[in-house]
Amino acid sequence: MIDTSVPASSAQCLPFMCGMPTSPTILLWCAESGHVGALSCGDPQCAPWSDLVGCPAPVLAAPPVPITLPPLPALTPANIVQPLPDISAAVAPVPIDLCNWWSELNGWIAAHPETALFILAGATALLWRRK
Repeated sequence: MIDTSVPASSAQCLPFMCGMPTSPTILLWCAESGHVGALSCGDPQCAPWSDLVGCPAPVLAAPPVPITLPPLPALTPANIVQPLPDISAAVAPVPIDLCNWWSELNGWIAAHPETALFILAGATALLWRRK
């Protein structure tokens, strides 16, 4: 029989932490002594009791086959930064092709500003005298 008036040691509680059946009094005694929790069947500390608690034999997985990957390209500013799209053709000015007398008059005034000024002054003087 276990004396529950003395604090439990980890060696006394380890079988119960590994899954060995016991009474709630023993579990409370271990918990009050600070030995709580459960360990898995694969834990090396539980090896002496693994057959008794029904733990399956450990299955060792085959080691993974190494995969060789192609080398990664070196990072350079040219392959990190994406170039901006060329929008110059989309925003280029489009010549306006208005073949009417108004656009021809404006073109003549732009080509001969002094002559246009004299004609404007003469027309103003003629109209001023009519009043």
